[in-house]
Amino acid sequence: MKKVLILMLSIFLMGFTPSSNQDDQLTKQGELAMKETNIVTFDLNLLESSESITVYPKSGKKAIITLSSDELEYSFDYQSMLANKTYTISYSSLTENISYKINVYNNSMTSVHSGTHTVFGYTVNSSVLRLNSSKSSSYILHCSFLFRSWTNSLNAKITSTNMLEVTFNG
Repeated sequence: MKKVLILMLSIFLMGFTPSSNQDDQLTKQGELAMKETNIVTFDLNLLESSESITVYPKSGKKAIITLSSDELEYSFDYQSMLANKTYTISYSSLTENISYKINVYNNSMTSVHSGTHTVFGYTVNSSVLRLNSSKSSSYILHCSFLFRSWTNSLNAKITSTNMLEVTFNG
């Protein structure tokens, strides 16, 4: 009986949460703190097929930004052709699914196409998909709900270090 009381008292004082569970909680809190943004960066040379990053913009709603390669890789030509292909950039939240494709060649955007959007709770009045320069592109949605209007934009930029930076301003 004495051993049981000592065990129960020690569990009460130290807490019952296993250490691996605490580590998971701390990791999630750290990831949340690090990704309270609407900007993510992808390395085209390390992307295998797709990569998704969960972000928590200042608006507080959870979203996922994904970059995926539209072409299959062949092992004999893996490194030389990896960045020269078509990629799909996607933004997904509870109320929005927005995406478009970019063609990349020699670390420059050559074209953009296939812009799509599905939204819930508001209306998209018009949209514009454009190649701003060889390093930048945008998919702009002009939105409204009742008497309020705003602009959402999904942007991609090739940085000076040849990384692809994706932002969503909504």
